[in-house]
Amino acid sequence: MDKVLFITDQDSAEVFMLLDQLVRIVHDPGETEAMFTDALREGYSIIFITESEAAAIQRQIAKARQGSPTIVMVIPGMGSSRDTGMRQLQALRKSVTGM
Repeated sequence: MDKVLFITDQDSAEVFMLLDQLVRIVHDPGETEAMFTDALREGYSIIFITESEAAAIQRQIAKARQGSPTIVMVIPGMGSSRDTGMRQLQALRKSVTGM
């Protein structure tokens, strides 16, 4: 089975933990890059990262998408004011379902 990881803030983490998912909580924005780099090195197949955390490491995410087999998805977080995550989820749904 593929290894899946969520990198998220504390508030959003609770939702993913209810779904019995592996979650790493970012307590300080400076931790995000190290968590993401560690996840790539540890061989996660899919990394979901909330918008607020992804904003701090956009360059690293773009690089991982080009040179890594890991799927990186930016998703909405609790109270997220951006729509980046929602657009990416909609694009994923369309690529999977054709709708």
